Parts: sequence; structure tokens; C-alpha cells
Amino acid sequence: MEWIVGFFVGFVADLFRSVFMPATTEWLNRLIPSARRRNNVKDNVLTFEVMERLKSLGKDPNLAKFARDDASQFMNVLTSQQQAFIDNAIEIIDSTHMSQVEMNLEAQRRADVASQQLERAVIALEKSGWLSNSQIAALHDSQEKWLAYAKAHAEFSALEFEGGTIRPLVYSSEMETSAVSRTGELRRAYEDMQGRYD
Repeated sequence: MEWIVGFFVGFVADLFRSVFMPATTEWLNRLIPSARRRNNVKDNVLTFEVMERLKSLGKDPNLAKFARDDASQFMNVLTSQQQAFIDNAIEIIDSTHMSQVEMNLEAQRRADVASQQLERAVIALEKSGWLSNSQIAALHDSQEKWLAYAKAHAEFSALEFEGGTIRPLVYSSEMETSAVSRTGELRRAYEDMQGRYD
């Protein structure tokens, strides 16, 4: 019987939080001018910070106005260290203002960035001093096999759009995703070895 009461109280609390609290906050912001001004200032400061960050990344700062609804989440992505994820977030916002050719070129550029990050991860492992010559040879062999797999998988995904203008975007996006995933695997291997040998 107690669990039914607990369930009911939890349900009512969740309902209140999700339905009534946002409406009450919005109503109070409209009713109290100082609260509305405070929220406007906070939103404007965040938008300005997003614009500055976009500018420092060499992107169009005006894209910030399209990220207003999720500005804090967008800012978190922009301040992360994963260039491929930053570019992807910017591309999502910018894609409504790009032609298909521009989107294809941008997807290719992102795939190239992800590939460069993967190369750096391989070199970091290679130069770490923790691998024997046979391990380095095995690393290179696995990279060659991984690249063949990644290209085959990207080709498979892109075949659905054979003859379409979106095909290059799908191919590049798959290559980017695969490279980001593989980079994560190699970085984890590096960190594991660093923990064991340093």
C-alpha cells in the first residue's frame, strides 16, 4: 500500500514540475519586470559568448542567433576539445542556410578533421615508447584494416543515395563517425598504457 502512495505522490510531483513550474516561472517573468530583464541580460550575455567563441573558431558569429533556444548546450559543445563535434554542432545550425554542395564540402572537411585527429592518436601511441616494434607493426596493420572497413561501411551507407546529391555527404559523415570512434578507442588504449607504465 505504501508503494502506491509513494508512486502517486511522485507522479503528482513530476506533473507539477513539468507542467506547472515552467508556466509559473514564465508567468512571473512576465509579471515582474526585473526578473524579465535579468533573464534577457543572461540570454544576451550567453549569445554574445557564443558569438565570440564562433568568431575565435573562424566561424560566422551570426550563427549564434539560430542557436538561441539551446544556447547553453551549444556553448558547452563549442568549449569542448573535440573539433569534429564542434564542427558537427555548427553544421547542424548552419545547414538550413547552406546549399547541398556546401553541405557536402563541409561534411568532407569534417571527415578530414576527424581523420587528422585519428592520425595524431596513432602517432601518440607510436611515439609513446610503450610499444614494442611488433606492437607498432600490428598497430599499422590494424589501421590499414580499419580504414578498409571504414571506407567499405561508408560506401555501403552511401549506396542508398546512389545518384543523389546527398550521397557525398552521407559517405563523408560515415567516415567522420568511424574516425571519431576509432580515435576514442586509441586514446583509451593510450590512457590505459599511461596508467600502467607512467
